[in-house]
Parts: sequence; structure tokens; C-alpha cells
Amino acid sequence: MKQNTFEKNQIIAYFDDCGYLVDEDDPAVYSYRKYLGKTDDGFFLIQDFYSGSHKIYSNEIKINTLEYIDEFYLPSCIEGVLTYWHKNGQKYKEETYINGVVEGIYTEWYENGQKSYEINFVNGCLNGLHSIWYKNGQKHSEENYINDIFTGEASYWHENGQQSSYKVVLDWGGPYADFGIVEHLDKNKDYTFSDYEFGCVKISDMVIDGWWKSLSTMKSYYFCYSRPEKGLNRYGVTLIPPESLDLLYDIVVNKTAEDFKVKYPQIALELLDLIQKARNEGKYIIHFGV
Repeated sequence: MKQNTFEKNQIIAYFDDCGYLVDEDDPAVYSYRKYLGKTDDGFFLIQDFYSGSHKIYSNEIKINTLEYIDEFYLPSCIEGVLTYWHKNGQKYKEETYINGVVEGIYTEWYENGQKSYEINFVNGCLNGLHSIWYKNGQKHSEENYINDIFTGEASYWHENGQQSSYKVVLDWGGPYADFGIVEHLDKNKDYTFSDYEFGCVKISDMVIDGWWKSLSTMKSYYFCYSRPEKGLNRYGVTLIPPESLDLLYDIVVNKTAEDFKVKYPQIALELLDLIQKARNEGKYIIHFGV
């Protein structure tokens, strides 16, 4: 539904739990969006609510265009603070946009109120510590970024608080994506960056650029099993099913830049070994974007 005018408090869209647009009578309806009106400075206001309970899902979101009003994951048209809450009323995530560009601290929380994820943005680029916590409040990891580039300064901890010996090997410069194996896929789960596990293979996004066109035909899922897509979610989480691993393996072999493979053969081999292991065991690979 894209039009120039809406009635105040009109419901304008319904979404499933992965953000897909659905019909009002679809049993998969998870949330709905209302149009609240227009601000004195020319912005439009919308707000999301949980279906059934009608509890607040988001704050009043200030946007500069109606073009994307029926897309759950809004592109760069937000101005000001964007906040979401879990169904139990605990804050879920919060970030700030200035002229459509994310700026300042981005934070996520678990349903128990414990902080799960935090990173700082300057002019839309990652700058400073990228921190992740376990549900019990124990710090999972800290990685340092300067203008989207991972500096190599990092620390990691196990859930019991013991510091991990896991080390990051830098390749071509950041930002970086990570690939790991999902030992037990939960088809009802919405996977996030807080699901990151040790043992992932870290690959520069510059390397993945060389794969991008070939990846466009690869069957995958974004964040959850109920959201089928193609390719990789560059800035989110991707689940890659076993039937796509032959193609992924071939892409890594044939589309990875030769000078990267020559300079860092171990990293390329580690990723191929990971894909082969998942392929042999019939498991999904999880990709954490930049």
C-alpha cells in the first residue's frame, strides 16, 4: 500500500515475525503498522504494534518519505530515535538516525532485560568497541573498529567468564563477516549477532565482494527459517542450507581473488574446510554480516 494520503491512526500494513508484508487475515500476522500523521516540520509519523495484544512494538517513528511505509525494515528514511520492545515490555533495540544515517550508540537487549549487543556509529560507520554479552550478563566479546575497519584489537570470553584463547587473523582489511556451523538449527528462532560462536572463520568484506554476483542465485534464509531469500544478508544474519553448500564451495574456490589466496592460503582453506564439514554432516552454515 503506497499512496499519498492516509487517515490518522489508519492501519497501513501487517507483517509476519520476520518482517514480511502479509494480509490482514493471514494467521502469520505478528505486528501491524499505523500511520499517525504529519509533524509540523514535514515528517511523517508511523508506529508498530503487536498483533493480538496491541502492545507497543516501536516508538513513534519519524520518516521523511511515504515510499517505504509498508516495508518493515525501513531504509535510510528515518530521522531521530528508533526503538523496539519485546512482547514482555522489555526494550529490544535502540538506535538514532540523523538525515537517514545511523549515528551514535546502537544497542540490543535480551527479553530478560540484559544487554546483548552494543556498537558505536559515526557517520554510518562502525567506530569504537563492538561488544556482545551472553544472556547471563557475562561479556562475550569486544572488537575495535575504526571507520568500518576492524583493527585486530579484540577480546573474547566463555559464558563462565573465562577468557578465550581465540585469536583473530586479519586479512585484507575490514569490515569483516564471519562464517560458522549451526550445530542444531532451530526453525522457530530469529538468529541475531548475539548467536555468534567461537570458531567462526572471519573473512574481509572486500573478498566477499568478488563472490557477490555469483551468490545472488544461492538459496538462503535471512535471520530465520521462515524468511527465504537469495545470497547473503550483507548487514545481517544469513542461514545457508545444506543444499546450497556445493554452490558456496564452488564460489569460494573459483571467485576468491588469487592474490588473497596466495597471501592468506590458510584463511581460504579454513573456510573451505568449514563448508566441507557442514556439507558432510548435512548442517546449516550461519553467516554474520559486517
